[in-house]
Amino acid sequence: MKKLKMLIFLPLAFAILFLSACASATDSTPQSNNYYDDDGNFVIESTGNKTVMIDEIPYSVPYNGKVITLESVEFYENCPNYSYNLFTVITLDVSNLSEAEIHWIRESDLSVKAYITSEANDYDFSSGVALGSILFTDTNKLIFVQTSSFFKENRHSFGNSDISVSVVAKQEETYQYTNAEGKTSNLHKTEEITYRTTISKTIPDAEEIEMPLYDYVVKWLNSKADFFS
Repeated sequence: MKKLKMLIFLPLAFAILFLSACASATDSTPQSNNYYDDDGNFVIESTGNKTVMIDEIPYSVPYNGKVITLESVEFYENCPNYSYNLFTVITLDVSNLSEAEIHWIRESDLSVKAYITSEANDYDFSSGVALGSILFTDTNKLIFVQTSSFFKENRHSFGNSDISVSVVAKQEETYQYTNAEGKTSNLHKTEEITYRTTISKTIPDAEEIEMPLYDYVVKWLNSKADFFS
């Protein structure tokens, strides 16, 4: 039987960051435009930044004229020593990108985060812990795994908890930003999607994570265990 060496869950938090550009050195009023698109998604758009809040996947985020697709978000759980640990597995399809583009999104251009709200375990839009990420080159799937705190005990299952997953892609294109002191700089534009969902009441055991991802999860957990020991 497969055995995971589990650690304790770090809170997941939901916080949408609004970056607003200034019109000029003498005008620091944020320029923003909020609306619903043709698919009914709420859009928050400001100079250089766009966030689309979605309820269904798959959904793609633009990246330098191409796309990165949020394909799936899966949840697993285990309960060592009477404390529940949540695992969020986020899968992106990067088949639209070149090898060089995949390198740069992994190096610096992509941010993937998960946030959780669980009244039973006292989580209020709390941020998850990045356990690890892996690119499977045969399928062009880039997978991120986030887990709960390694220091917080959770008496209850995370079933029926609310999760928000944020995918932010930094673009090569820049825009001019002037802060309140009148200092001007060029910032990279960003495209973001935020996916909101509710975890099912019953969550699969972490040992049901598919191979070969399961082996990587075990490796990452053991590395953290060694670090904290």
